[in-house]
Amino acid sequence: MRVLIAFDKFKGSMSAREACLTAEEALQERHPDWECRSTPLTDGGEGFAEIITDALDGALVSDTSTYPDRRRGTALRGRIESAKVPQRLREILQLPPEGDLAIVEMAQTAGYGLVADPDKRNPWKLTTFGVGEQLRSASEPGVSAILMGIGGSATNDLGCGALEALGLRAYDPNGNPVRTTTPEHWNGVVRFDPCPVLARPALRIACDVSNPLHGPDGAAAVFGPQKGLKDDGIPRMRKEMERIGALLVRAFAGPGTLAQQPGMGAAGGIAFGLSLAWPNTLLVPGFDCVSNALGIDKHLDWADMVITGEGRFDATSLSGKGPGSMVLYARHRRIQTWVMAGQIEAALMQNAETSEGVRYIPVSDPDIPLNESLRMGIESLRKAIHRTFP
Repeated sequence: MRVLIAFDKFKGSMSAREACLTAEEALQERHPDWECRSTPLTDGGEGFAEIITDALDGALVSDTSTYPDRRRGTALRGRIESAKVPQRLREILQLPPEGDLAIVEMAQTAGYGLVADPDKRNPWKLTTFGVGEQLRSASEPGVSAILMGIGGSATNDLGCGALEALGLRAYDPNGNPVRTTTPEHWNGVVRFDPCPVLARPALRIACDVSNPLHGPDGAAAVFGPQKGLKDDGIPRMRKEMERIGALLVRAFAGPGTLAQQPGMGAAGGIAFGLSLAWPNTLLVPGFDCVSNALGIDKHLDWADMVITGEGRFDATSLSGKGPGSMVLYARHRRIQTWVMAGQIEAALMQNAETSEGVRYIPVSDPDIPLNESLRMGIESLRKAIHRTFP
């Protein structure tokens, strides 16, 4: 039996790499004669830089950058030699013919996991300043393009913080500079001076979210609550995002329809801000980038069985996320697939019998409190593998 093990992270419990390693070790304890391959997945969030850079034999670089709450800390980014980028990935990214590819992960400097205290998860107060620092650092000599993953963000600032790091300046009605561009200070902003026009690498933003920037399906309404935005604060955030977005469009002389484009509501609207300010910016399909970087097609051609999963698997997982895409790819090849997740949506479990070739295995005990389940994640996954493949 040839088994492809391809987990995404179990948020708050274990990384994608830890989940894959745990599953492989547990499986080989029961079936030492089975061949296993581990391929950690990423949705553009935590682990994106390391997973993509490792897969393409690139080099990881550690910087000191600004975190969303203004603390200073380390952040990883990658650099991959041009010759090591697969041709299909080059086509997806529309890369220049020469020059290295840099990998930037928004979660390294603006990620949800960097704000450990739930009371401080407040998008009014958090900044993407560190993302701008990372983009500036990644724009090294010899780099012709940057691929940035934007999953797992804690911020909702339209990318104003990142643009501030790149030279954006904000002013109040009296012409005085506004100290910082976090949303709690937006009510004092009436004008922006744009970033300096500089020669920069092409920017490719990996994104599988199709939400526009504003409206009931926009950044504040859909993703704000996940980041700590209170329900009664959503209307005010939406109104301020519309006003600040219009000021940014005016400052950069951008298209008035940009906010309506699919994907602009992802990651607190950072793609919107960067698309206005950064020359040659494109949104690209996230999992297509990941699957081509990791050689998923070749791994599936090899495999007799697939084991995949993440912290929570639900209907949205089947709409472009890594494990959901693995399920669809494997089903197309008629490969038996096992989905193992901390939590699995009840509707999927109820319809399991009609899910041809797919089996759903909850890893966590629903009677155990969430915090304890997160702490027990590795051991719970090990036990689930042993139960499923005795």
